[in-house]
This record gives sequence, structure tokens and C-alpha cells, in this order.
Amino acid sequence: MRYLATVEPKPLWGKQLLRLHCKEVDKFTWLPIQEEITLTLEHKFLPGTLVMAHITVANHHLQRLEEATQSIVATLNGFSTSSRRYKDLSRDIEAWKESMQFQLEELRRREEDLMRRAEELQLNLVCSIANSGQGLTIPQSLEEYKAADVEVMTIRS
Repeated sequence: MRYLATVEPKPLWGKQLLRLHCKEVDKFTWLPIQEEITLTLEHKFLPGTLVMAHITVANHHLQRLEEATQSIVATLNGFSTSSRRYKDLSRDIEAWKESMQFQLEELRRREEDLMRRAEELQLNLVCSIANSGQGLTIPQSLEEYKAADVEVMTIRS
């Protein structure tokens, strides 16, 4: 596991300390920790140097130690890229929302046009029937239609 750590000054007995600040959970997730590990460092890093320590979890064995500058810059660059992607996606979502709102308004306008056209057709039909002189009546409701249908069925029987 990777840890961001600081090399502490050597005490009198010769081993250096690594002060662990955080550990990497995944690519852009780090958890803060406060821990010190006493190690014999083969690398010659000056006290105060920020390092990336690759340490086994089970026995705290140091596998590799490297200066942290490049890792930090790469991580920050990744955050910047993610931030730009997030902003781009946010703009896309806003554009989609506007488009959907426009389409909804257009659908409502078309629905109103269709309803108006249906009313005109119904009115034209009523006028045509009334002008034909056959004396037919157009039911005004479903209940009226059902009642008229029952009367017609009764007369035919």
C-alpha cells in the first residue's frame, strides 16, 4: 500500500522514522492517518523530505521509497482533469435540460393544436348532421351515449 510520509531526523540510535500522513485507498482517495514507523532507511533522504512509501500492510515492511513530488503532481493533475470533466458534464446536463424543456413546450403546443383541431372536427360533424335534416342528435356525454344506445337496442328487439 502507498503512504504519503515525511522522513524524520535520525535519532541517536541510528534508525530513521517515517511519519505517515495518509494512505492511498484507490486512485484518487486518500485517508488521513497519524502513525510513525521506525525503519532502517537505505535511501539517503534529508529530514523533512516528503516521500511516497510502499509498505506491506501485514508486517509494515518497506518495499520502496521514492520522493513524492511526481506522485503528488500526477494526483493533482488527475483531480484537475476530473474537475474539468465534471464541469463539462454539468454544462452538457444543463444543455439537455434546456432541450428537454423546449421539447416539452413544443409537445404541449402540438397537443393544444390537436385538441383545437379535434374540437373543430367535432363541431363540423355536428353542423353537417344538423344541416342534413335527419334529426339525429349527438350525445354530449358518455352517459347520454349509453342511454341512447340502450333505447336503440330496446326498439330493435
